[in-house]
Amino acid sequence: MRSASPLQLTFNRFKKNKLAFISGIYLVCLLGFILIYPLCKELNPNNISDSINIPPNNLHLFGTDEHGRDLFARTIYGTQVSILVGAVGALVSLFIGVIWGAVSGYLGGRIDSLMMRFVDILYSLPSIIFVIALMTSLEGITKEYFNSWGILEGDSGHIVRMFFLFVGLGSVSWLTMARIVRGQVLTLREAPFIEASKTLGASNIYIIFRHVIPNIAGIAIVYLTLTIPSIILNESFLSYLGIGIQPPQASLGSLIAAGAGQMNPIKIYWWTIAAPTSILVSILLALNFLGDGLRDALDPRTVK
Repeated sequence: MRSASPLQLTFNRFKKNKLAFISGIYLVCLLGFILIYPLCKELNPNNISDSINIPPNNLHLFGTDEHGRDLFARTIYGTQVSILVGAVGALVSLFIGVIWGAVSGYLGGRIDSLMMRFVDILYSLPSIIFVIALMTSLEGITKEYFNSWGILEGDSGHIVRMFFLFVGLGSVSWLTMARIVRGQVLTLREAPFIEASKTLGASNIYIIFRHVIPNIAGIAIVYLTLTIPSIILNESFLSYLGIGIQPPQASLGSLIAAGAGQMNPIKIYWWTIAAPTSILVSILLALNFLGDGLRDALDPRTVK
C-alpha cells in the first residue's frame, strides 16, 4: 500500500479541524464571489438614486445609504479593498519579516544585535499612531511638492492614498514576523544539515535561501494567516477615523463609519452598519480559525 505524502498528511490533519476547514471554504467562496459577481452583473457602488435610506428589499439586498447608493454593491467593493489591503500588507510582512529575521538569526553576533535593536525601536512606537503620522506626513509631502501634477485628485488620488496605506501598515506589520523567524532560525542554524552545507563551502546567502527559509516556511505561513486579520482591522480603524480609504471609494471600515454616522435617537438605519460589520467580523474569525488549523496541521508533532 502506497504511503501518504507529507502534503497529504498535512491536508488530512487540516481536514480533521472542522472549524478551520469550514473557515477555509468560506474564505475561498467569499473571495470568489466578490471577484466574479461584479463581472457577471454590472455594479456601480457610486451610483446615486432617489432611494435614500431604504431598508433591504428585492432591489437593494442590503438597502441604500443616505445618498441613495446601493449598499450591496458598496459592500462588495469595500470587501475587495479591505482584503486587498490585508493581503498586500501580509505579503510585505512575509517578505521583509522572513528575510530580516532569517539574516539576523543566522548571522548572529553584532549584526543580530544591531538588526534586532532596530526592531525594538519600532516596537516601542505606538503602531497605529506611527502609521497615522507616517501616512499624514507622506500625504503632506506629496501635496507640497506634487500638487501641481494633480496626483491627489480623482482616481490617481485614490491610488496614491491606497499606496500610502500599504506603506504605513507594511512599515509595522513585519516586526513580529521578524522576531518569530529569528527565534526559529537561532535553533535551526545549529542543525547537522546546516553544518554539512558550511563544510561543503556553501555561502551564507545560499544557506539562508536554500536551507533556512524553506525550513521555517510553515511557521511563516501560519503567522501570515494571523497577520492578515490584524492588518484588515487596522485598515478598518484608520478608515473609520477618516485617514484610510476615503469616499466615494469604500472599504469595510469606511462603510462602518458611514453607518455609525446614521445612528441617531430619531431614526436608526441599522442596515447601513449591519452588512459591513457582519462581513468584517466573519472574515476576521475565519482567518483566525484558519491560522489555528494550519498551525496544528503543519506541526509534524501533532497526532490526531
